[in-house]
Amino acid sequence: MAALVGLGPQLAEFPEERGPVRDALWYCDLTTSPDGRPVSLRTRTAELRARRGPDDPVVRALTDNGAERERAVRRTESLLLPVLSGQNGDAGHGRRHG
Repeated sequence: MAALVGLGPQLAEFPEERGPVRDALWYCDLTTSPDGRPVSLRTRTAELRARRGPDDPVVRALTDNGAERERAVRRTESLLLPVLSGQNGDAGHGRRHG
């Protein structure tokens, strides 16, 4: 996405994170509504597309690497599942629906 908004050269000096930290950041971004409520990945991406429009850099990034972001969300969910399953019996914590 950095390249889409003209920040590619500035960010090139930093190593690209491709592990669990990035996955967790994407998970948080893609499962939280603008007002901070937990939402499904599908709901969040639909909201982004509707609010920002097809030419927005965020929407274009979702188009370019949405499958990669979805895999990151699923990996993070699988890491969180054992932790969340012990909380009030609600393993999905409202995020796996949709």
